[in-house]
Amino acid sequence: MLILVNNAVFSTIIFSVIFFIAIFISIKIRKTKEVLPNSLSSELKGLAIFFIVFSHIGYFLVTDNRFLFPLSTMAGVGVDLFLFLSGFGITASTFKGNYSILDFYKKRLLKLFTPFWITLLFFLILDFLVLNIVYPFSFTLKAIVGFFPSANLYYDLNSPFWYFTLILFYYLVFPWIFSKKYVWLSAFAIYDITWLILGQNFEIISKVSFFYNLHIMAFPLGMLFFWLVNKFDFVACKDRMIEKLKVDKYAISILQYSFLIFLVFCVGYSAYEFGNLSNYSEAQVFSIFTMLLVVLFFIIN
Repeated sequence: MLILVNNAVFSTIIFSVIFFIAIFISIKIRKTKEVLPNSLSSELKGLAIFFIVFSHIGYFLVTDNRFLFPLSTMAGVGVDLFLFLSGFGITASTFKGNYSILDFYKKRLLKLFTPFWITLLFFLILDFLVLNIVYPFSFTLKAIVGFFPSANLYYDLNSPFWYFTLILFYYLVFPWIFSKKYVWLSAFAIYDITWLILGQNFEIISKVSFFYNLHIMAFPLGMLFFWLVNKFDFVACKDRMIEKLKVDKYAISILQYSFLIFLVFCVGYSAYEFGNLSNYSEAQVFSIFTMLLVVLFFIIN
């Protein structure tokens, strides 16, 4: 049953104002000079969850799709954010440590599957008790190992689970490809392997291959971003430039906040245009571009 929303446009404006004020208030002051620390990564993941939820509400739960537009167009950006942060985080962790492939799997797969299995069990029990649904053994077995070959919002156990299969693939491939010496090359290699596999058009993933292709760039980009951050000390460069130019700190603050406002405008415009795209290639580029703008906004702020 769809939810009736009166005056969808005005309701969206009011909600958006409250939402963005809440974002500014909740952003914590960083006590580290790291470009992308864990605290900032957590904030971005939280924002990604909101983007995905807004999209499902705006397009599937209300009678008027203008509600939450253009926030409702940002589901792809939210998925790209998760993949980008995963690529960055797993690269940073592996780069600093010294894991064998077996140790990598023990550490990473356990962290990946534990919350997933808890969530999966919750859905299976809920569907049985509330909807009287009993899934076939073959489906349940595939679900337990994290393989979801379809993503139907109305008929699947939980349509967003398609994402788990994709991130599991990256986790399985990563330790075999990753090289501390050639991080940038590892990123390109993972992209190429994913592209080659999807290019085979396997029937078993035909129902979700669209999603995989749409978000194929985000995880390798996260790896590449770590390489850039690790190779070039951007914070030190900024401090040296400010010292050399002898810019007043108040002028820097004005410039910083002006740029943040500009980024908000760019994200809003990109989200609006993204909602009007029908071309697949353009949608992929807009999603990545908007995601990078959001990451840049949080880093600068």
